[in-house]
Amino acid sequence: MNHYPLLQADMDWLELRLTLAVHDINQEYRMSSSHITGLADIVRQTRSVLADLPAVADEMKSTAAEVMANVAQVKSLTDELKSANVELKGAIGQLGNGAPPLETTTDSAPVIPAPLPTVDAIHDDTGALSRPTLSV
Repeated sequence: MNHYPLLQADMDWLELRLTLAVHDINQEYRMSSSHITGLADIVRQTRSVLADLPAVADEMKSTAAEVMANVAQVKSLTDELKSANVELKGAIGQLGNGAPPLETTTDSAPVIPAPLPTVDAIHDDTGALSRPTLSV
């Protein structure tokens, strides 16, 4: 094998290559450390959210229970209104005379009774009443 002596130019070239390699390694290290730091932040945030999860679940359960209680109260009020309506219908039925209720129509015009006949009296000059006439 032939060994050639290393010249200064060869040494300069090796130095340059080594400098570039170190620079690349440092840059990759900085990038990987920033990625690792970013991942560590994500892990911390995830742990924080997971730590709050039981409190959020408890709040959700209590809110759901409150909603269910409100719905039950509305159902109870509805049942009370239905019962009161039945009682009111019964009371109205007792107030009537036993006949069916009068029909009410909102589409027709109101009925106006015919005028009653009147008796016109005819007075003479003496004030005596003469023959009355019937007029309609």
